Amino acid sequence: MPISSRRRVLIGVTLGLLFLFFLSSAAVSGRVVMKRVEVLLPGLPAEFGGLTIAHISDLHYGFGRFRSRESAGEIKNLISSLIPS
Repeated sequence: MPISSRRRVLIGVTLGLLFLFFLSSAAVSGRVVMKRVEVLLPGLPAEFGGLTIAHISDLHYGFGRFRSRESAGEIKNLISSLIPS
């Protein structure tokens, strides 16, 4: 049963939109957002004053920007730079 021209156009547009979606996802995956948040915790022991905690999420190693050890190493260096000397 042959596919009608209208159906071919619909399939083509759908595949094109899916391609654009995945292309834009890959482009955005290289974006790194660093946000510094100061949290005040009443009653926290003084020895924890100035403590820095790094929360890392959604790297999706192997996809987008983080395809190699070198590119993932950039994130490690960024986090290391947060540690006061």
